[in-house]
Amino acid sequence: MADHYLRALDAGAGEDALDAAHRSLAAAAQRAADLHAHAQVLALARKATQLPGTADPTALRLGAEAAADLRDLDTAQSLAEQSVEAAADEAARLQGVRTLGRVLLAGLSMASARALLEEHWDPTRIDEPAMAWLGSDLARSMMLSGARPEAAPLAELVLAAAERAADMELVIESMNTLGTSRTAGHLHLPIAILKEAVSIAEEFGSLAALARALNNSIVIGWNNGKKSVRDQQERLTAVSQRLGSQDYISRTHLFWALHLHAEGDFEGARDILGSTTAEMREEYGLALIQALATWALDGATGDLLDAARRGLQVLPDREEDPQGYGYLHDFIAMASYLGNDLALATHAAEQTHKSGEIPPEYAIEVPLLIALETQDRDLLESTRLHIAPAGQRPRSFGVMADAVEQVLDGHPAGHRSVLDAAHLRAEVDGPLCGHL
Repeated sequence: MADHYLRALDAGAGEDALDAAHRSLAAAAQRAADLHAHAQVLALARKATQLPGTADPTALRLGAEAAADLRDLDTAQSLAEQSVEAAADEAARLQGVRTLGRVLLAGLSMASARALLEEHWDPTRIDEPAMAWLGSDLARSMMLSGARPEAAPLAELVLAAAERAADMELVIESMNTLGTSRTAGHLHLPIAILKEAVSIAEEFGSLAALARALNNSIVIGWNNGKKSVRDQQERLTAVSQRLGSQDYISRTHLFWALHLHAEGDFEGARDILGSTTAEMREEYGLALIQALATWALDGATGDLLDAARRGLQVLPDREEDPQGYGYLHDFIAMASYLGNDLALATHAAEQTHKSGEIPPEYAIEVPLLIALETQDRDLLESTRLHIAPAGQRPRSFGVMADAVEQVLDGHPAGHRSVLDAAHLRAEVDGPLCGHL
């Protein structure tokens, strides 16, 4: 149908045919988006921008989302900005703002996304669908920028509005953000919320909503050990392939690399990451994970230090991307510890905690090992403060901290306790952790 109107324009048809062509391109883009045909959506959006007159904001918005899924973030931002300018009413304008915010999040500009969405947020209009969705995205940007205590009540506010409107997609989105925001001092509550989000998404939601629910459930579930989420990793891999999202595909590569690396299967981790593009390896610390897998395999200690120092060179801004800042520092701590640079390892672990975004258990193992090697009781006690009270993973760290304390106290069973703690760490997270 779109081609019919385009041919009519070429034949000299008037303004009515031009308007019809824009509407038809938007409808075609929506059909392609429903099929997750991102390249086709982007092509249709570009065609809409090439026609005379103002492009339909729906075509521009869908094109921006497709470009973001394809990791063409410059094009995504341009189309999103054009969709805001082309909006004919308030609802369309807010949809464009939301799309621009999501593009900024995809580019790991968390603080910028939050600032943009806060500028347009009006809680007195929460029962307007467009405003409720904007509130959902704002809560998510707060969570990703490290403001979890602020994100949780906003997510609850949006969830209530979504339930009143019977908008199941928004219910799922709100539960996703609520589950990932309620992590401070909790283990079972966020796991329960995200488990329910996965269940609802499987019955009522889109593939994108299910992918996000599975992704969050995996990350939060790691507190019970990386082995505990293997089934969800398999489901996320399948959903990501159907969705065609490079973002979630790269995340599944990261999760499998982490799983295999913890299992001591360095060749498997290297094979997974070797199949990704260079751009994907740069995201979420994938380049450093690949380096760790390769260098741990051949035992090249000097290369591990090179990996740690290269990680320092590509650190994201802590304000813009506290999550990436924290995760990458955790990997730097591990690499520099294995490379025998204890000072760098200790500093990197401290920076992981300061990110304020990732669970602090991600920087526990290395400081405990350093405290054991250097007989540093102050480091042991400061590290204890970051061990959560619940979950198999934190519990294994607590056992390890107790064992280190026994050694520092000169207890005759201290070294035996350290070996037992290493066995427990291997049971929870894999043999690599036990080896450490």
